[in-house]
Amino acid sequence: LFSVNEHCFSEVYNPTLDPNNPFCRQLPRNQQLGFADRPTITYVNSGKRVVEGVDFSFNWAAGMSDMGLESIPGRLSLGLSANYSIRDLRQSASDSPLQDYTGLALFGNFPWQTFTTLGYSVGSFNTSIAWRHYAAVDNFARRDNPDTSTQGIHSYNIYDLSLGYAIGPTVLIRG
Repeated sequence: LFSVNEHCFSEVYNPTLDPNNPFCRQLPRNQQLGFADRPTITYVNSGKRVVEGVDFSFNWAAGMSDMGLESIPGRLSLGLSANYSIRDLRQSASDSPLQDYTGLALFGNFPWQTFTTLGYSVGSFNTSIAWRHYAAVDNFARRDNPDTSTQGIHSYNIYDLSLGYAIGPTVLIRG
């Protein structure tokens, strides 16, 4: 909606402030009262997004006996994936400039994040614990106003525990 308003009411995008501009037509007026009515937003891919980053993934698994622990049955596994955003540029419409959203809180865009899972299985039983770490991000309002007092999101962690038991080859109970 912000992009529609900007492209209708800004002389940068609508130099004559023409009410028949395609963006202005999405902002109808109540003909009886003159107030703004519900906007008729259309979603089209008229802009673009340029994203660059680095992804890393590592997976390992071994039987306990392979690690010299013959007296302990089962298998241990470890998975790690991480990604780092180098840049995230977005353009809301084809005539808008590319804007840098790198490291700003918007649509789940984190400068970096990690996902780690440690698992153990033996016979029909399996369990795993997963750790998701998300880095801190600034509020996207800081892009236009570096002095804003609007807070971003502090780094945080989420932990997940899962248990599973296979009853035969086709039924698995998970919790």
